[in-house]
Amino acid sequence: MYNLNSVGMKIVRRYFVLMFAFSFFLGNAQTLPKHKDSILHLLRFAKGIERLKITDTLVDYYIKNNPDSALVYNTMLLKEIRNTDNQKYLAKYYNNLATYYLYQSELYKAKSAIEQAIAIQEKENLNNDLADSYKTLAGIYYYLESYKEAITISFKTLKIYEKNKNNLGIVSSLNNIGLLNAELGNLKTSLQNYSDAIRLIEQKKIAKSKAGLYGNMGMVYKKMKVYDSAKYYYKKSIQQDLKYNSKRGLTHTYYDLANLYAFYLKNADSASYYYQKSLDFATKNDKNLIPSIHSAKAKMLIELGNYTKGIRAMNEALKIAEKYDSKEIKQLAHYKLYEVYKKQKKWKKAIAHLESFVDIRDSIEKEKGKIAMANMEAKYENEKNVVKISELMLRQKMDKKIKILLTFAIGLLSITFLLFTRNYFIKRKQNLLEKELLVTEKERIDQELKFKTRQLTSQALMMMQKNKLIDTILHKLSDIKGGTITNSKELSQLKRKLKKSLHSENDWELFKHYFEEINKDYFDNLKKINPKITPAELKLSALIKLQFSIKETAALLNISPNSIKTARHILRKKLGLQQGQNMYEFLDTV
Repeated sequence: MYNLNSVGMKIVRRYFVLMFAFSFFLGNAQTLPKHKDSILHLLRFAKGIERLKITDTLVDYYIKNNPDSALVYNTMLLKEIRNTDNQKYLAKYYNNLATYYLYQSELYKAKSAIEQAIAIQEKENLNNDLADSYKTLAGIYYYLESYKEAITISFKTLKIYEKNKNNLGIVSSLNNIGLLNAELGNLKTSLQNYSDAIRLIEQKKIAKSKAGLYGNMGMVYKKMKVYDSAKYYYKKSIQQDLKYNSKRGLTHTYYDLANLYAFYLKNADSASYYYQKSLDFATKNDKNLIPSIHSAKAKMLIELGNYTKGIRAMNEALKIAEKYDSKEIKQLAHYKLYEVYKKQKKWKKAIAHLESFVDIRDSIEKEKGKIAMANMEAKYENEKNVVKISELMLRQKMDKKIKILLTFAIGLLSITFLLFTRNYFIKRKQNLLEKELLVTEKERIDQELKFKTRQLTSQALMMMQKNKLIDTILHKLSDIKGGTITNSKELSQLKRKLKKSLHSENDWELFKHYFEEINKDYFDNLKKINPKITPAELKLSALIKLQFSIKETAALLNISPNSIKTARHILRKKLGLQQGQNMYEFLDTV
């Protein structure tokens, strides 16, 4: 069953990730005017380090709401850095670049940029800035759901803040470690992290709201199914937000508390009250949350069996999602309306909403595929750059050592001995470089092969999941067929559309592209063995080479396992294989 809570959690997770990655900005803001025009006026007359500070502040000003403008000012920052050779701000340039890529969901580009910032900060011993960059890197790993890597980086951040006695940084790090432990299922440890952060705030009398920490504790208790404690901490979070007048915090905590009452405590009146409170704040402070609030309230009404109000509310949520172009909420709304109309046996409306759900889901999957492809390509380029940088550093290191040795030899030895020494070290250098380059090249090729194999396997799995989803919907449509259908034409059209999706050639073209990158001339070589091999048999041969089982192959090609066995038998004959000869071993040599 399609689940609204999963969509809601994705939206909330995106919010927490951004807070996770960028929370350090609050502690490191420049002491400059907040108004853009005032900052621009200062920039006009500033020189040297002040000009760098102001330009960097303009990047911060634009980064969330107008990333393209932020990129323009960051480029301007780089030009100023080249005039001053200021390494601290060169690291800030890469940090800003990482933030920009994060907002574009280009995670591996963001990772590459922040790693360049970290390299500079480590070299220059810029510990406070280094801790902030580690925090951003941990946020990127969090977004990639690489929680173990993120928590390792977060502990490195915590050690720097503890060494520098940066209490705000310690609180922020403990909060982030708590989030990661919660994701890893270490719920009691997560609660301890939050408690330690709150204790530090109270001991050091830090002028900082504890709202976020209390809210996160509420989230953990909800995961632990201790709902009274979850409610208690959500309300403590609200008290803190009211004290510090944090309108954005109130928007999200009211929403979390409403969901707790709606779907866990089953208290519709309290849920409705807090949904309205959240909506009042969202209208002025965080409009992106408005579609989620409406759809959550509508889902609650439907689950309570109040179909009339629920349908009306979900249609309203659908209109709002259209207004804000929230595709996740739109697909959810269509699916919930399909379910409720199906229960009411209003088949024509049910089919219409199911068809819209399928169309939107397909569109979302395509967008996700594009983003995933862009990230994988960026990761591949990043890995290639790492190899190139390693090779360059190796050459520089060897050159430096040899020059030192040659210089020393000039002062101590005769010209004859100098020439002998020089030749010796040059040959030694060449031998070492050749060995290192061979190792590096082998590692690069292995990384490239692993990366492309992962691409290929991921594409195959995505195809299997898509086929499974469509097959499930087709079974549901078969259930509908048993009822009284007022208009079977729409049902037939939808079934044809779904079956057509099962046989989409677009997926196979992408699969073929990845496969041929790893196995060049594979299909051409098969055709040379037997020109009568069909496109379907080429697909089958590729899956056999990748060691897919008969059952997995059947799922990918959407035919029965018996048909796969028959097709394999025919393929064996066309390849001229003898009885008992292993087809996989044969294809692996093609």
